[in-house]
Amino acid sequence: MFRILACLMALFIATSAAATEGRQVYINAPKDGFLNLREGPSTRYPVMEKMRHGDNVTFLAQPGEWVKVYHHQSDSIGWAHGHFISDTKPRDRDTNPIYEPRKFRWVDAPYGDLNLRKGPGTNYHVVRKMHNGTKVEILGRSGKWRLLKLNSGLIGWAHKAYLSKERPHTPKPQPNPRPYSDLQAAYDACEHHRGRDFRFCIMQRLPGNR
Repeated sequence: MFRILACLMALFIATSAAATEGRQVYINAPKDGFLNLREGPSTRYPVMEKMRHGDNVTFLAQPGEWVKVYHHQSDSIGWAHGHFISDTKPRDRDTNPIYEPRKFRWVDAPYGDLNLRKGPGTNYHVVRKMHNGTKVEILGRSGKWRLLKLNSGLIGWAHKAYLSKERPHTPKPQPNPRPYSDLQAAYDACEHHRGRDFRFCIMQRLPGNR
């Protein structure tokens, strides 16, 4: 009797595993917008790809909390945490940037600051103003907008037209023109005088003697 029950249990487990393996599941990571595909079932393993929220993957195995999947978009097999795997297609995010390899740019806005916004568009609130020459890290893109990270850790969006691959030249401030002094004005007004009359004219025209 015990052998029969053991055989039935083994058959049930094998059938369940066969039914599970190969099914289509989805990446459900709306907060960050992506999920890391790693070489092994732990955060200690290197990241192979960044799978976007909503990407379709094939379930291969799940020995524990981590799931082995095949990612169709990158044609890669790796591991992802099962908490972010869903059997149903998740809702789209409001902004779904395409994440890119790590790279840096500089703010190129010589005539003013560049706005860092909450989302990819001028209808989103400004969270910071970035000075010309500020170095930023590019995290992703959505159309003509780029997702940036500042040295402070602040993340936001800016238009790609104001981002340069090279550090822009920061123009030096031009000195204010020397003001037309009261003494010079007095000299100009008294230039037709000579001798003592000239000195007297100057003294009379200075502000303190009026």
